[in-house]
Amino acid sequence: IVALGTPRFASEHGISRVEDLLGAPLIHLSSEETGWTNWNDWFQALGKGNPKGRKFSVNNYMIALQAAQDDVGAVLGWDGLVESLMRERRLVKLV
Repeated sequence: IVALGTPRFASEHGISRVEDLLGAPLIHLSSEETGWTNWNDWFQALGKGNPKGRKFSVNNYMIALQAAQDDVGAVLGWDGLVESLMRERRLVKLV
């Protein structure tokens, strides 16, 4: 699971370390049916606190990916689901 955004998003928000994401706009998937890792889980697994930046909630992963491509915020990505977006550099690993 990786944090993804556009190169422009990374540059505009000065993202180069995990800590930089704590205050950045993040796209949250609000569907609890998936049981997927969320931002709080991701940061806790890395020994960090909860994010404090703007929160954008969506209920569909495809919408979350499109919002990230539109520079709304960073999104969590699962390799198998975002491989083509990363290969095309529409989304890149932020840290």
